[in-house]
Amino acid sequence: MVKVACVVVCVGVLFGQLGCSAAQKAKERVLGPDSTYLKKVGFGGVENRTFIRTQAMDGYAVALTRNFTELLKMEGALRILDPDILAVLSSSSAGPQNLPVLMETGRRWGLNAVVRADISELTFKQRKFGIYGFREERPVLQLLFQAQVIDVETGTVIYQQSQENTLEISARYTSLADYLTAEQAPPPELAEKVLKNQAARIQDTIRRQPWKSYVVNVTGESIEISSGTDVGLHGGITLDVLRSGSPLTNYLGQKFLPPGKHIGRVELTQCEEHFCTAKAMEDLSVQYGDVVTLPN
Repeated sequence: MVKVACVVVCVGVLFGQLGCSAAQKAKERVLGPDSTYLKKVGFGGVENRTFIRTQAMDGYAVALTRNFTELLKMEGALRILDPDILAVLSSSSAGPQNLPVLMETGRRWGLNAVVRADISELTFKQRKFGIYGFREERPVLQLLFQAQVIDVETGTVIYQQSQENTLEISARYTSLADYLTAEQAPPPELAEKVLKNQAARIQDTIRRQPWKSYVVNVTGESIEISSGTDVGLHGGITLDVLRSGSPLTNYLGQKFLPPGKHIGRVELTQCEEHFCTAKAMEDLSVQYGDVVTLPN
């Protein structure tokens, strides 16, 4: 206990006496850089992919988008960009759920990953309740929710899972059409459990991925990367530079990039809110699209 107390006191004194840059470096040595820099994640929102194409059901998907966004933001190591922010950052009118738009926006703004989700099914069922011999059928709503996480560097899906939940409703409803005629859309509590479970799994998946950003401009010896003080970067940090190979195509015709190979290192010289400039630490030809990540 005495040794631990001494370490705590020493670290406190050290942080108090050092300047901001030196204190940050000391913090990185103690905690590790991956726990220091935020990972930016774009969330494209929840889409209504059911056969129920009504304004009320689309509004339900919008409400789930807000709830899911707040759950994702509860992970302190992530910086979540919601669909409204992505729409502003994107130069396309295709919308934040469009995958090519998400990936292009992701590289331009330094996203680690993008998240997409949808309501896949909403069904009405009669389910038996009670003990054997005394069971009775009662109506329930069943919602199927699917979420997907795509790595921005490679374009590969690193998480995909569907989860369903049921909720008992009033016995006066005899069909889904009957229920929607009266209620317009499902109750929010039908989705609460699946949203919480999916958010926790997505947070865990992204938490285990390495931090990364991207080279978005090279002018002479000045290299610009798409992350800045918004994720905790500052001048003096050293980053590895990776370069991806040629795109690969799977049996479904989907294209993705293999993980990049290490080609050298750069040092950050100046950082603004969303971007940093850097210089090569060796004879290195950095180009647009290269990936930067934390040294191993």
